[in-house]
Order: sequence, then C-alpha cells, then structure tokens
Amino acid sequence: MQIDIQARGFELNDTLRDHIETRLRSSFEFTQRKIHKVVVRLFNTTSAHRRNIKSCRVQAVVVGLPNVITEYRGKNFYLAADTAIQRANRSVSKRLRRLRKLRSNPRSLPQVPAGSFA
Repeated sequence: MQIDIQARGFELNDTLRDHIETRLRSSFEFTQRKIHKVVVRLFNTTSAHRRNIKSCRVQAVVVGLPNVITEYRGKNFYLAADTAIQRANRSVSKRLRRLRKLRSNPRSLPQVPAGSFA
C-alpha cells in the first residue's frame, strides 16, 4: 500500500505526517493487500464567518473496485484525519465484504446473455 500525504495552505510537519501514516497502517491492517494506494489531502481554509476550518480528504484506490473517497472537516487536523481515515476504512471493508458475498453466491451476479458484448 502506497501512502501519499499532501498539504494545501500550510506546512506539513513530521509529527502530523507520522500520526497519519500510523493511523492509516493500523486502520487498513486487514485490507492492506487489496488497497493499491491511499492519498490524504489536508486543507486549511477560512470560512465566510472567518473561522479556520481544517479538512482532510482520504482517497483509497482499491484493486477491482471504484475508489473510496471520504472527507471530514474539524477543529484540528488530527481530528479531521482520524475521522476521515475511520470512514474510509469502514467503506473499504463494507465494499470488500459485499464483493466477497457476491462471489460466494454466483446466482447473485448479473447474468449476461451468450453472444452479447455488453
């Protein structure tokens, strides 16, 4: 699993980078073989009410499935990253469970008529 962490609007320090990498590795421990790459983007923006908003977007590239994208906005980057990573882990696990269930029951797979290239 490749990990790419990007910061927009601020300087990313080593403490935050290490925290995010540790969270990613522990959260995706069981699904790690199915995940090709995880991209984490951290944003520091100011809202219309002059509040400083910390956002974290996690994109997990899963082999054989559509990408999983989650986002969370919070008061600090640690909270935003932890919550977005937890949501991404839940989504990836749910999709992989659903795929295993479909593969174990061949009747539930969509039937394509013979000779069609749909």
